[in-house]
Amino acid sequence: EPFSSEKNNAHNLLPLLQALDCHGHFLQVDTKLSPRAAAAKFEEGLERMQRVDLGLLGMGSDGHTAGFFTKQQANLKEGPLALHTDRPDGMQGVSVTPAFLKRVERIILLVTGESKREIIDTLLTAPQTIPAGIALANHPNVELWTDLDLQPDS
Repeated sequence: EPFSSEKNNAHNLLPLLQALDCHGHFLQVDTKLSPRAAAAKFEEGLERMQRVDLGLLGMGSDGHTAGFFTKQQANLKEGPLALHTDRPDGMQGVSVTPAFLKRVERIILLVTGESKREIIDTLLTAPQTIPAGIALANHPNVELWTDLDLQPDS
């Protein structure tokens, strides 16, 4: 999707980056290129980042995070830092990989809304069954932030 599209995650993130005065440190995917060429160019920028202090991820109701939707993609803990993805909704995208996430010091997984309750439960009880759980397994510093009350009923 073009940067100006409401479906483009970077476009939606821009107000937060501007508020934090860090938009100049944001590596953006070049949406004018083909998805494969954009992934290659994006990876070149990621290669220069040996360490990243903070990563902010979301999680879809299907358990995907970043732009990886399959268990195979979530297992890419070695190899490329970026990938081109054919999304289940028919869109194409560019994403970091779990190999890149290893360079991130602290990851915040921000998951909101009642519609995400079931997938959060899966993440907490059977993480090996969904891409987000597989990708973030063994990362030393992941936090789950949500607006839901996750306390068990007494």
